[in-house]
Amino acid sequence: MIIARIESAMIARLKAASDLGVLGYTLSDVTTLPSDLDERLAEYVQTFPTAWVVFGGWPNAENMGGGEAAVVASFHVVVAAANLRNEKAQRHGVASAGEVGSYQMAMDVIGLLMGQDFGLDMGPLLLGACSPLYNGALQDKRRASLFAVKFDTRLVINPLAPEVLTVQPAADFTTFAVGWDRPGGDPDPLADIVNLPQEP
Repeated sequence: MIIARIESAMIARLKAASDLGVLGYTLSDVTTLPSDLDERLAEYVQTFPTAWVVFGGWPNAENMGGGEAAVVASFHVVVAAANLRNEKAQRHGVASAGEVGSYQMAMDVIGLLMGQDFGLDMGPLLLGACSPLYNGALQDKRRASLFAVKFDTRLVINPLAPEVLTVQPAADFTTFAVGWDRPGGDPDPLADIVNLPQEP
């Protein structure tokens, strides 16, 4: 499925940048956005800095000839940084201590993903909105800063072929083969093949 392939490609590019050390910091996790983020935010904070990717759907479709439809699909990357110092450190980071902030993470994500098509049948990723994921009070309580960066890409959705639900006729049944083991564990199995007579 093209949606899953795009999400996986985005994750792979971000993870590769982290593993190769080109970011100047290491992402502890790069994966699809967890569905229980709200309930387990306090637990996830312990693993920051982290980046999560999720498909955001599309608002409408342009129907084309042949049953195809063109859509502008959105994907979101959530970056998350934590710092016990203060709010500024959560967002700006502390360069002297090697601590990254959410602002730098968001800009790195943009630089790594904007314009990419990963060799897939999709338009290049176009930068959309960037906004904080939680309000200031909650972020301050968790000593964390999270931002969601949106990317849009144009996709052409194709219908399934009409014959996908057509039951193919079975081939002519002309030969029947059967095999079984002899009682008592005889190492030589029995087998027989019957060729059925064909109607003229």
